[in-house]
Amino acid sequence: MIQRSLSEPPARLYKYRDTSKSTEAIFEERKVFFAPPSAFNDPFDCGFHVLVTGAKNEALTEALAWTEVKEKLPDLAPHEQIEAAKEVASKLIATRREELEGIIIAKLSRETNERAGICCFTEVNDDILMWSHYANCHRGVCLEFSSANGPFREAQAVEYGGEYPSLDLVAIVTREGLRATAPWMLRKADHWLYEKEWRVLDFETGPGAKAFPPSCLTGIILGCRIPADEEARVREWIHEWPTEVHVHRARQSRTSFRLEIVQES
Repeated sequence: MIQRSLSEPPARLYKYRDTSKSTEAIFEERKVFFAPPSAFNDPFDCGFHVLVTGAKNEALTEALAWTEVKEKLPDLAPHEQIEAAKEVASKLIATRREELEGIIIAKLSRETNERAGICCFTEVNDDILMWSHYANCHRGVCLEFSSANGPFREAQAVEYGGEYPSLDLVAIVTREGLRATAPWMLRKADHWLYEKEWRVLDFETGPGAKAFPPSCLTGIILGCRIPADEEARVREWIHEWPTEVHVHRARQSRTSFRLEIVQES
């Protein structure tokens, strides 16, 4: 796994956007959208693996099986329920471990992934690939936010690796904090390392648009291919904004495969 070891978000966070109605809504409503993991373009995002191995996990599996046995076979004597639960757990672990792990993953996904809202940012504003992928092939914009306040100060760095994070069954059941922080939502495949992503997680209100203080929007970068009419629309959005927003422009370097970000005077 590639550790980034960043505890505090950078002073500025960026979000690449096109100039569609959804981007206009950020300016009109002064809100950013928190999406559920199911809406992400990467089907591996927020994935995780559950380990059901070791004596502690086997004992816990027996306890979970006992809850099911007690509900479905209430007429059995208590000692018979316990023996039945041990037998069920033993068979599950011996012959159907993958199915058992799949059931636990599905349950945890329902309890966390499906109720989470995630807003994604990056610490870089001149990445050619992100301008291409998220800003309509350089025809869009890149929004600059201050992380000093609002939801942006809660941003956490994403780590990158080649495997899903592995979660221990005992930890899932006994550590409420694990489910509250959902570290697997801050892990992505190392193919995405270039994005240098930061995320804000919201489990309280879930997906949807969240308000932010206007002063948090500190700048906007115009793409190097932005059409004149779209630029005019963007400038109208900026004109209506209640706090100062610095305007920058991305320009293609004449000597190398890179962008130069130039602030307007």
